Amino acid sequence: MSHEAPEACTACRRLKRRCSRNLPICSLCRRLGKDCEYPSHASQGSSSDGWTYGLFQGPDHPFPPQFFLDQDLHSPLRTTQLSWSSQPELKFHALKHLDVDTPTLYNEYASKVHIWLPMLSRKRLLDDGIESSEKTDACHFVLLLCMKLCIEKPNDVPSKSISYIAAKSLCAAAEQAGYLSLRLVQSLVLLTFYEICHGIQPAAFMTISKSARMGSLIGLYATQYSSNLFQDTPTWTASEEARQTWWAMFVLDRYMLMDVNGLPFSVPDPATEELLPVNDIDWDTGKAVASESLYTSSFSNNTVLGPFAMLCQASNILSKIQQHRMRKKVII
Repeated sequence: MSHEAPEACTACRRLKRRCSRNLPICSLCRRLGKDCEYPSHASQGSSSDGWTYGLFQGPDHPFPPQFFLDQDLHSPLRTTQLSWSSQPELKFHALKHLDVDTPTLYNEYASKVHIWLPMLSRKRLLDDGIESSEKTDACHFVLLLCMKLCIEKPNDVPSKSISYIAAKSLCAAAEQAGYLSLRLVQSLVLLTFYEICHGIQPAAFMTISKSARMGSLIGLYATQYSSNLFQDTPTWTASEEARQTWWAMFVLDRYMLMDVNGLPFSVPDPATEELLPVNDIDWDTGKAVASESLYTSSFSNNTVLGPFAMLCQASNILSKIQQHRMRKKVII
């Protein structure tokens, strides 16, 4: 994976030395023990800290307005069409806050978060990391920053954490620029996870709502009447990762509103024909196996439900109880 800044650092430019452009610190500054600073590439109106980002260059292919105006004129897009840009500004700003090597980040995330919320495909995550810049999702590095956020120990005020403010700002900047992809939805899900765990409300309620809307738009909750913005996912892994992500949103949404009355769910109930996530072991090894239905009278003898699938079943039952409780209060 290339972790390089687009331009030389301030010190190398001043000394007129060749800069390695390594992030977060170039080889010369590391050798001399100096602070390494790179010029900001945010647009006008952004702060030098990076907390308030201006308008970034959006994807090279803009969102098709006919999708909302006249869907008969819309042809489904390639799944990567709204997630790639020739201007790597999101990557540059995210890497400024990723002061940990990628293998260490993957391993620590797997042991602390993925073990019970396995929405990310390890295979696709690693593949995205070694892909050329022409194929990498622009929000891939924002997702890595959100992964780092979920495993680090925050300061006394979690809402003031540098990583949290940077991740939240970059998610907003990506949305404002017009990016739309599964990686951005997953970034918002991890942001919600952090906000729920640290009691950052109503931010968590708003973030899960945004991720649910965006997830519906990219087809995570598709019905026979839905219009497809994107073409069908080309592989079993990509399709299963989309399902795992939708279930992760569902679990967090129902958990957050477990003891709250009067607020609507952000994520809709699963459809009658909805499938459960595959078992965790096969998912982590990348083995393509059949999924079991959520609503079934019995499972086959060969069925092995993983912990996450059982958590999804429990969350679905919780959802029914919550709705029954709300209806009962209305009747009374």
